[in-house]
Amino acid sequence: MPAKRHARNGYHKFAMTTGQFPNLPAYPIKQRLEAEGVNVVLLSVPPNENLPENIFGLNEKGDVLWQVEARPSTAPDNKYTSMRDEVGIVVAKTEDECQRKIDPKSGKVLLEEPTPG
Repeated sequence: MPAKRHARNGYHKFAMTTGQFPNLPAYPIKQRLEAEGVNVVLLSVPPNENLPENIFGLNEKGDVLWQVEARPSTAPDNKYTSMRDEVGIVVAKTEDECQRKIDPKSGKVLLEEPTPG
């Protein structure tokens, strides 16, 4: 079933739900943002399951363009918990107090640092 799109200011907004995208793991979408023409989604992975690379980039049809690079952390709590658009760069925070700056077009990590504050 294709994603529902709603035109808003010349852009398409997705109405996404669990199981709507067969190429994504079957977890609910916790957060979505659009950066540099890519729909970036953060999946909500239950605490007892392990999918630390839980951020994906999708095109306007809902096809997966990329999955965020794996983190070198061996900590058990290293899933992404939130993200924001910071002038065309996706800034994502993890459970283990790490912040990564991600290129929204490729999913490549540009910088990793401790979460400020």
